[in-house]
Formats: sequence, structure tokens, C-alpha cells
Amino acid sequence: MKLLLWVVLIACVIWILRKKAAVRADVGAGAGQRRPAVGAPETMLSCSHCGMHFPSSEAVVDSSGAVFCGDEHRRLHASH
Repeated sequence: MKLLLWVVLIACVIWILRKKAAVRADVGAGAGQRRPAVGAPETMLSCSHCGMHFPSSEAVVDSSGAVFCGDEHRRLHASH
């Protein structure tokens, strides 16, 4: 009987810890903004300035629609 009590107690603690972790993950993702699942494929883009490939979530786009890997490359490309 004591073993069953311990199993139930451990299961409850694990359940509570998972709930807290899920709440933290939702708060960390921001209101209404979800990050893609870990391991989910993401479109890769090429920087218009240096040609480096990077995930589309990190893209910096200028007014002409050109895509850059960072704000500095956007500024450098505009100055040419």
C-alpha cells in the first residue's frame, strides 16, 4: 500500500512540474507569438550583401524587398 502511495505522489509531482514548464514556455514565447517547434524545418534565405545562408526568422528586409543577414549588411548594401 505504501508503494502505491509513493507512486501516486511521484506522478503528481512530475505532473505539476510539467505544467509549470509548459506555462514558462508559453510566457517565454511572448503573447500570441509562437516559436517553431524544435527541429521543425525552416526556410533558408541568402543575404543580398554577403551571400551567407540563414533561417528566415532572422531575416532583415529593406524597403526594396532585399533580404539581409543583419542590420549592418542592410546599411552597407544601401550605401553602395
